[in-house]
Amino acid sequence: SIHFTSISLLDFIAMVVPEMMNCGAPALLILLMVMLNFHEGIPQQISLQFVELFSGMGCVSLGLLSIGMKGTSHDIALSSLMDLTTTSGFLLALNEVRRIARGGLLWLGLCCNSFSKMSRGTHGRDFWRPLGNCGYGFVAVGNLLACRCILLIYVAVSRGLKFILEQPDGSSLPLHPRWEELLGHVQIFSCSFWMGAIGGATAKRHRLWSNCKSILMEVDRRAGYLSREDMLKLPGGPLVRHYIDQNGKKRHAGIPGKLRDSQHYSLEFGQLIADLVSKYMTEEIPAPKSPVLLDWSRSDAELFKD
Repeated sequence: SIHFTSISLLDFIAMVVPEMMNCGAPALLILLMVMLNFHEGIPQQISLQFVELFSGMGCVSLGLLSIGMKGTSHDIALSSLMDLTTTSGFLLALNEVRRIARGGLLWLGLCCNSFSKMSRGTHGRDFWRPLGNCGYGFVAVGNLLACRCILLIYVAVSRGLKFILEQPDGSSLPLHPRWEELLGHVQIFSCSFWMGAIGGATAKRHRLWSNCKSILMEVDRRAGYLSREDMLKLPGGPLVRHYIDQNGKKRHAGIPGKLRDSQHYSLEFGQLIADLVSKYMTEEIPAPKSPVLLDWSRSDAELFKD
């Protein structure tokens, strides 16, 4: 088991503004963090070691809980109060991230329906139009969720946390303007892996982004390759069907049900993440790419006013 001492966020108020400015966080997000620090009606104890957003079946949470870590799972399927598209749902998630102890983990399994390459013909995201066809509701919601996840990453980085964001390989998320802004301030690493190599019923290739290079290197070492022979042995079979349309053009389409079910992580994958988080919990995250020159002796009010 992993043990730590709960301490009050009030001990860290003096560091909120400079640490968030140092990692390039937006001014309104900094102001919101300061306001939450002084709110008497919400939990103010740093008593968590992880938060899993878009948790689904909670396989990552189960793995982390199994090694003695304390945290919370958030998914709209668990409660409508956890809907990240609502103000209350976002504030709930934000407050939980604030309560993660230094060295802990923020996991984000961002909804992929408006970023995956399988729906590119509809969502319309590309280099010239990274926000996609915003007239479609699911694309607009995808943009909102992406932006709010990125804001939570700013908070995580400013507090010395590790974050891991997961998407299907080929996701259009890196094209999003807010993600590109984040890359200008935070050192982020990436790797791809095959879920079929870690207990998944189908081969499905995923991609991870994180500020912890060591964890991603281990995931790549464990599941970065899956032979064609091993793919054919998996019980779930293929996720897409290939065909030639009436014009003789090769096309592919997702198999209903199978593609949706493949979004769930395997228990083995959750346990792997838990073991790696525990192994590298004390590893420091990279410094901001372009740290701001600050007078750390000044108060939050003075820094924010400037």
